[in-house]
Amino acid sequence: MLSLAALLLGFSPGTPDTAREAWNSWKSQHGKAYSASESEARYASWRASSAEVDVINSRNGGWSAALNEFSDLTWDEFRASRLMTPQNCSATHTRSGWHAVHDAKVPKSIDWRVAGALNAVKNQGHCGSCWTFSSTGAMESHYFLKCVRDAL
Repeated sequence: MLSLAALLLGFSPGTPDTAREAWNSWKSQHGKAYSASESEARYASWRASSAEVDVINSRNGGWSAALNEFSDLTWDEFRASRLMTPQNCSATHTRSGWHAVHDAKVPKSIDWRVAGALNAVKNQGHCGSCWTFSSTGAMESHYFLKCVRDAL
């Protein structure tokens, strides 16, 4: 399984010398420090994340990936430290009988970035309150659609 990469400003580590420079810069940017015994394992995970970022970005899929503060973790470490077990709550249930509106007039595509509707990506950390992030995202979207877009 590949290591974790995220959407931020990215760079390609390149040669071993430039990779070490990029690694040191990344550690400084994210306030990372390791024991001598841990350093090489973290560097290996970071290199795997860098390689994953390069593969994703080479696809030119309309978005780009980059390294973030979790790029020194393996996927298993990230999952164990940041992801929670599935919850049985209303947000995870599906409603039967829901039907799409077939006569709605919608554009073929909207680039919400260009429209100014998107805020920066938020990091909820390990608080387990993902519902609050989706709630504020919904409120921000509603505000944009009702107030900002109409004023443009």
